[in-house]
Amino acid sequence: MKDFLFDFKKVQVHYPEDSVPESFEEIGVILNDNVYVDLTIATDFLNINEILVEKVFIGFTKNYENFELLFFFDIRDLKHLNIKEAFGELIYWTDFFTTKYSFNHYVCQMDNGNKNEYYFDINGLGPLYKEAIADFEANL
Repeated sequence: MKDFLFDFKKVQVHYPEDSVPESFEEIGVILNDNVYVDLTIATDFLNINEILVEKVFIGFTKNYENFELLFFFDIRDLKHLNIKEAFGELIYWTDFFTTKYSFNHYVCQMDNGNKNEYYFDINGLGPLYKEAIADFEANL
């Protein structure tokens, strides 16, 4: 986590319930000592290709050797980039992140979106990407 989080504001551990970590090291101990972990992290910044995205909310679940990470932020928070460039950076970062940390799947979608409402996933671009780019280009 130190690779992509500069600092965190708050960690809430949902399971194991008696845990209150105050550092990356303490989060590591919780992850190593438990088969199941469910926690959320509120960040000051997330590092996406040297672009600092402010106030990202992260959901993290460990179930034995399976891990799930959920990053919640607005694509417009990739400041100084238009929507097309922002998606390009995010796709590049997601591919890199998936490879580096050995994840076998990823999807970028709106919060509470169904399986057909996604911008991109490990297989390519989705219907929302095409809509977002079309809206962007229509407003140039």
